[in-house]
Amino acid sequence: PEAVYTVMPYIAGGSFADRVYVHKSLDPAAVAATAVQVACALDHAHERGIVHRDVKPDNILLDEAGNALLTDFGIATALSHGRLTATGRAMGTPHYMSPEQAMGRLVDGRSDLYALGVVMYEGLVGFPPFDGADAFSVGYKHVHEAPVPLADVDSSIPPDLAKLVMRCLSKEPNVRHARGGDLADALLAFLATTGAGTSSVARPAGSARRPELAAQRP
Repeated sequence: PEAVYTVMPYIAGGSFADRVYVHKSLDPAAVAATAVQVACALDHAHERGIVHRDVKPDNILLDEAGNALLTDFGIATALSHGRLTATGRAMGTPHYMSPEQAMGRLVDGRSDLYALGVVMYEGLVGFPPFDGADAFSVGYKHVHEAPVPLADVDSSIPPDLAKLVMRCLSKEPNVRHARGGDLADALLAFLATTGAGTSSVARPAGSARRPELAAQRP
């Protein structure tokens, strides 16, 4: 009988989480290059009205050439749908939730950029900006506490990159970059100052259009 199946490539390079686990803190240029590709992937999804809602190191796979692939859209939501919770609980991984997601409020693409900021923070210093005994305590910190500035954790992190990461971690969505493409451009500008090659992290076609940021209530 006929069957429906999905064929996906095997990604042999492991996840971004694997690299953080092994190396603790990663080279700033490598973190920025990975983040460019993830930001472009998010830009592509956001332009099509999809919010990922679970951006985290485990969901960023790296092929053998170091290219990043964003995976696991299992709890993604359509901007026009606005479904943010399951059985009354915020969905996502607590350490990477934006403040608005932790509170079960409306989310848009800027919530994913907050999560990407957490991923970059962790990649640079080896741990996320907030931790706690349980999901509630971590969520509380995302909402109410300021992250320790990267410069205070490791003064060797390039200030321009640290500034971009901390902007992603702004409590107010309006302070973050409006689009994944804007963040990617800013990261590429940083990489240009380091002399790191950016040919492998080129912006995808069609990413210049501004996506709709408005989310609908359930």
